[in-house]
Amino acid sequence: MSSQQSQISKCPMNMVVGNCTCLGTCVDPFGCHGNCTDSDICICPPDGFLMNGEDCVPIEDCGCYVEDVGILQGEVFINNDCSMRCVCSQGDLMCDYEFRCSDNATCQQQNLNDVPCICDDGFYGNGLNCTLALDCADYHNAGFVENGTYLITPKNWTRGPFEVYCDMATSGGGWTVFQRRVDGSVDFYLNWADYKEGFGDEDQEHWLGNDKIHLITHQREYKLRIDLSTDDMHHYAEHDIFRIGNEENNYTLTDIIQGTGSEARPSMIFNLGAPWSTKDRDNADNVEGTNDFECAVENHGAFWYDARKWCSLFNPNGQYNGSELKGIYWKLLSEHRFVVKFVEMKLRPY
Repeated sequence: MSSQQSQISKCPMNMVVGNCTCLGTCVDPFGCHGNCTDSDICICPPDGFLMNGEDCVPIEDCGCYVEDVGILQGEVFINNDCSMRCVCSQGDLMCDYEFRCSDNATCQQQNLNDVPCICDDGFYGNGLNCTLALDCADYHNAGFVENGTYLITPKNWTRGPFEVYCDMATSGGGWTVFQRRVDGSVDFYLNWADYKEGFGDEDQEHWLGNDKIHLITHQREYKLRIDLSTDDMHHYAEHDIFRIGNEENNYTLTDIIQGTGSEARPSMIFNLGAPWSTKDRDNADNVEGTNDFECAVENHGAFWYDARKWCSLFNPNGQYNGSELKGIYWKLLSEHRFVVKFVEMKLRPY
């Protein structure tokens, strides 16, 4: 023992003789609150003890130390199974032992101060409160800004969440896409049952499904946006109200209001009141005053056709790169109206 050590007859409780230390404290367990000296002094042992003011105390006596984790002033700690939430306040640990994630959230390990409760797919919120997403606008309003596929569950839909593509960028974002044509990789000349259920991949060419579109358009008031491109031009149209009936009503286009647009101009107002038609169930001749004319077959597609009005001024589900009336067309375009290369139809609450 050195001469300096021999001069220290007794250290305070829990302290030992040493000459250099980097002490943690109850308030700052991982901080360095000590000095290195050439002579021996009484120090708090580095393992299992912390400084609390002038005293050296066992870790478990610190008010802001829980489950071997030190918590700084104002920090929050949530344990591994999200059953306890503790906060360090003025050196005292205050814990909520009834803390729980939402029933619609999963407990995941995150950084200190982060709530480790993550809302399940199809829900949005802070993990403590998670709300079922009815459409892409719900996600957008909750701060989601990335384009891509999300899960939604419209009101009165009983078959579980389903994927939709959300356009979070165009004209303010929050659009639920229900139709897309981009490269002709998917055959759209399909039957009633196919359009009822939907087909294709949500992030590629697809039709969402008429049952789903019907329920979406009846849970809120929605506007319709149509984006389309020819070889070298982009066009759009918006209708302020859009709603369709159920299958018993042949998915009739029951509500649509003239809106705004670019050169394309909103032409779907001409489809108001028209039932849905496919090649195996053409309802265009069910409209009063029409002749026996199979619009779906003549247009090689499926849509809200009305034989009284040249079937439709817009044929988004026609044959990709098809010839004139059997292809994708928008008759109100001043030029290139039969060479549409891209179409996307989407909804957002009005």
